[in-house]
Amino acid sequence: MKNLLVLFVFALGICLLGNQSAISQNTMTKEKKVKKEMKHQSEHASAMCNGVNEEETAAVVGNHLKMFGENNLEGIIKDYTEESVIITPDVTYRGLDEIMGMFEAVVPMFPADNMEFNLIKQEFFGDLAYIYWTCETPYVSVPLGTDTFIIRDGKIFRQTFTATVVPKEEGK
Repeated sequence: MKNLLVLFVFALGICLLGNQSAISQNTMTKEKKVKKEMKHQSEHASAMCNGVNEEETAAVVGNHLKMFGENNLEGIIKDYTEESVIITPDVTYRGLDEIMGMFEAVVPMFPADNMEFNLIKQEFFGDLAYIYWTCETPYVSVPLGTDTFIIRDGKIFRQTFTATVVPKEEGK
């Protein structure tokens, strides 16, 4: 009987330790979630302290999309500075002259009066913006387009761009 009592106490101890481990793991998971949220809030506050906020970033990107949609090359280039850089899969464009040259080549494929542009997703975090879009024109089909922007002093400081561009027979 004494051996059964020892065995019972031993088993009870293992069960309690097992439960303690589960409780401890649950507490650790909650602590990780809290730490992750605190880090997110800290990063957000840091971006705000540096004078950059989502509203400013959204306004710059919104103006850029508006000018592109209107085929307004002068309006597009006003969103950039001589220090701006656009990185694409094929070429990296630096400064106003190279960036203007890129847009002079690209804009004619996206006529303002005959373009169906769909903004699928946009995210803003401090000075960072991300957009995912599709587009149809008489000249190209773009089933996937994406840009990432870093905004500084109200201008596009850095941008990445990639898209799947499928040429069409003109006018079809």
